[in-house]
Amino acid sequence: MTTLALVDPLDLLGQEVREELERRSGAWSEVLLLTTDEEQVGTISEFARSARLVARCDAEGLHSADLVFVCRPASLVDAKEILPAGAAVIFLGPEAPGDARPTLAWRATPPAAARRWWTSPEPLVVSLSRLLEPLAELGDFDASATVILPASNRGREAMDELFAQTQALLAFEKSPPAEVFGSQLAFNLLPAPTAGPEAGPLVSELLGLPGRVTVQSLQGNAFHGLSISAAVRFAEDPGSEALREALADSSGLEVAQEPERLGPIEVASRSTVLVGDVVPQPGQPGTYWLWAVADNLTGVGAHHAVALSEAVRAL
Repeated sequence: MTTLALVDPLDLLGQEVREELERRSGAWSEVLLLTTDEEQVGTISEFARSARLVARCDAEGLHSADLVFVCRPASLVDAKEILPAGAAVIFLGPEAPGDARPTLAWRATPPAAARRWWTSPEPLVVSLSRLLEPLAELGDFDASATVILPASNRGREAMDELFAQTQALLAFEKSPPAEVFGSQLAFNLLPAPTAGPEAGPLVSELLGLPGRVTVQSLQGNAFHGLSISAAVRFAEDPGSEALREALADSSGLEVAQEPERLGPIEVASRSTVLVGDVVPQPGQPGTYWLWAVADNLTGVGAHHAVALSEAVRAL
């Protein structure tokens, strides 16, 4: 049996990870809820319908853990020495230490070194990887994607700020200070300060498609769920039907029954990436537009992180 430690389980993504783990609760004998936030030390929470005390995250609290989820990686980047040497550690997001390898759950391989640290890539990267991987069997291609990120991608404070802005505007009141987004996001669209160009090379590397994926990310005003618009250009045109079949047959993808109505709401709580129709670009044979949505918290966030933990423990 395994001792499981959740670091910062009260964080927005931490709560989703906890719920995902509860559905697999028979796999461990003990669960530790730990926090790097001093204000949360001593908080009573729960796991699998049992009350749990949230303790301070330190070397003493972590020493018995076999599997550790770090739900806010930035909180431990400067204190990673407290992590137990023999544990498998899953960092969620791009702020993990440099020696924690970004890994897709379905492509996990044994670590090259004794340290067993992995990063579950941010939802944008997981979603794009799911969408593009099955296309590789159809021939050489490059892809350019625009990803619209939800407010929840930046945490609970971002969600609260978007809600307060929306509420104020609908009541014809002065909008509150934009401390997270720096500007009004409600009923608006902004450049995203995170993800962006760095995501393309990472997707290319993870899928073995060097230099063929470019990404622009935008900050949307949806609370949950990211959206992807991607132009895929093949060296030799495989045809629309071949693309649809490749997407439909791929694990982790689901083709929408009503693609013309597909939006982030339709993918809520799903573990799969939901794909719309394949649309050829007129006058450019071999170029196709793809539209896809994913649940950034449940699906390609928490679900992927837990799947990665199961994959690395099996190595």
